[in-house]
Amino acid sequence: VKKTKFVGLVLLILVLTIENFKNVVSVSHISALLATCFILGVVIRMTRKKQSEYFAALWVESIPIIYFVLLKLLSHFLL
Repeated sequence: VKKTKFVGLVLLILVLTIENFKNVVSVSHISALLATCFILGVVIRMTRKKQSEYFAALWVESIPIIYFVLLKLLSHFLL
């Protein structure tokens, strides 16, 4: 479990690093991605070997929805 958590956190850092190489940078996209990666990092750290089924069904599966909502809200307000 510890190694898997480590791989997950390394992949989050890799995503943020690769994002810096884009030609077109949007403040709303970067902000939404940073917030989502922070939430993912917290969720990765909170996971245990035995989780309730609601943890994965609700929290983990809702993270892409959170990213989409953040992206749309920030795109609207940061124009």
